[in-house]
Amino acid sequence: MCLLNIGFLSEAINEKNIAEPNEVFNYVRQRLITSISKDGQSDGFDGILVCIDSANGKMTYSAANNSPVIIRKTKLFTLNAIKCPLERGEDGWV
Repeated sequence: MCLLNIGFLSEAINEKNIAEPNEVFNYVRQRLITSISKDGQSDGFDGILVCIDSANGKMTYSAANNSPVIIRKTKLFTLNAIKCPLERGEDGWV
């Protein structure tokens, strides 16, 4: 599953030129659905994808079941995340 997810992430970024983290995760989710969607299957992945635009001082991210943290000087900031993995549940893909 890990290699499949890495391949889909690479495909989204390098082949499809998707730049926004949430759109990359949506692409990977759709590829997982079409590739391994079988009755009773419940595989998925947790992850954080961060895009840093250093020229403009901006950061965008997408997070599935993990919260990214920023450490600035001596302070720790925890960012929001969706509290579920990208996976196929009993009623379909989440």
